[in-house]
Amino acid sequence: MEQFFKDIFMDTLRQLFGWGKSREARMILTRHAVNKMHEYQLDEATLKDVFQHGERTGEKITRQYASYTVGLYYKYDEAQMKFVITTCWKGGV
Repeated sequence: MEQFFKDIFMDTLRQLFGWGKSREARMILTRHAVNKMHEYQLDEATLKDVFQHGERTGEKITRQYASYTVGLYYKYDEAQMKFVITTCWKGGV
């Protein structure tokens, strides 16, 4: 019962202050995504951070950093129960 009230309290705080729950990063990179990752000099940890904490719009997630933005497209693979990162990019502000 105590856990129930704790969950409600935390959900209320998230809604009031705009905190989002981070997504689990069970993800696979396609060959195209790996190529783009190297092209834009990104690493897997950055993509994981974007996936977990970025702003989601449909199947696109973007995250704003100090002087650039990183984005990615993903889809869910039900057979492997993982998210597949199809492409990624890095752009200026």
